[in-house]
Amino acid sequence: RARWPRFLAIIAVLGIFFGTLGAVGVWLTPIVSQQVVGFKARADEIAVSFLQPDDDRNFFVQWNPEVAERSARSRDVVDSFLESQHGTLERLGLPTTKRALYSQYIEPQRGQIQQVLRSFLQGFVGLASGLLSQIVFLLFVPILVIPILSGMEGMRRKAFNLIPPQIRPTAATLFQDIGTVFSRYLRGVTIAILGYMLLMCILLTVIGAPYGLLLGVLFGLVYLVPYFNVVICGTTLAVVTYLSGNTSGPLFGFSAPMPFTATILGIYMVVHFTYDSIVYPQTVGRAVGLD
Repeated sequence: RARWPRFLAIIAVLGIFFGTLGAVGVWLTPIVSQQVVGFKARADEIAVSFLQPDDDRNFFVQWNPEVAERSARSRDVVDSFLESQHGTLERLGLPTTKRALYSQYIEPQRGQIQQVLRSFLQGFVGLASGLLSQIVFLLFVPILVIPILSGMEGMRRKAFNLIPPQIRPTAATLFQDIGTVFSRYLRGVTIAILGYMLLMCILLTVIGAPYGLLLGVLFGLVYLVPYFNVVICGTTLAVVTYLSGNTSGPLFGFSAPMPFTATILGIYMVVHFTYDSIVYPQTVGRAVGLD
């Protein structure tokens, strides 16, 4: 449209694309890499220490006032639940303390549980690292895009020569309309996904979710998975937030990880369904001319 030579226009578009991508990458890569490394370290720590018994629950040291005070301060949701259901659990012959629960059900399967936990967390780290490493494949984009765009007019003419002359004008108009709508649809979907990714990065960082940028990028990448995207993202957010041990963020705080995790998950759900129900249809609808 600007009457540039085709090859110069292609190079200009690719230069803008890779320049923007490079600037964003220079800014985000150190932050995301730091979060991936931090999560990996946390995963190793959890895998080693999560299934360790609490020595302060030992019968032979509970008489110590210092141990009793420390245990009272470190009570978590499991202790509170077991204490509230003590009578029912006792009648059913089930463990009534956290240490008894550990000794009866966890300790015999400790190796297997630890392996499953380690595999899950390391799998998440591997997924994040793998997605980051896929950026390298963008280097192949110019190799494919330049010859395709350079020869697009020739390919178009050859394709239309295969259509009978009697219906060629009608077919050309129809294909042009289809191509225009489809390209606008792809543009709208791309903008919606990038907007969702940016929104999640900002939201999770502001409300204090751990590894907010990393999770925001991952949530954007799985946004188009129908029906299961919110399940995948919600489960990942809940597990990562709870296992991080965080109890507070910049905007609010609690005394235990569980209510903090529930609040983070609730905020994410509200924002996700709002975006999915209002912003995404509006963005794609305007792109294809349905407004």
